Amino acid sequence: MYKVINTEEIDDNVSICIEYQIPLRRNRIDFIVAGRNENGEENVVIIELKQWSQDNVRPLADEGIVSVKMGGYEYCEKHPHPSYQAWSYAMTLKAYNEYIQTHNVLLFPCAYMHNYSPYEKDKILDSSIIKK
Repeated sequence: MYKVINTEEIDDNVSICIEYQIPLRRNRIDFIVAGRNENGEENVVIIELKQWSQDNVRPLADEGIVSVKMGGYEYCEKHPHPSYQAWSYAMTLKAYNEYIQTHNVLLFPCAYMHNYSPYEKDKILDSSIIKK
């Protein structure tokens, strides 16, 4: 992640959280970058990290769920889509964090899959995203 955030576009005056445990939950947010945008508004970028590649993930009929091959086993592990997982963390923080509510902190959830090289049109992960 150092290589990802070590850029001129990201100000040096940001806060970084790694493995942030959401209070009263078992969930941990992999990576958070918090700071202010060019308008002075507070921002929190929530990043879900996955080591998945296109060779070990398949879509399922359930929206927001994918099947992942772990440890050489068959595709039997059901996991939330990484984008959905990050979004759910953002909604939890928005619902239960008073500072985020009272200061109108902008939340930007996303996933970073450094081993994933999608094809021109990614039929694996695009087909599993929740449609609203």
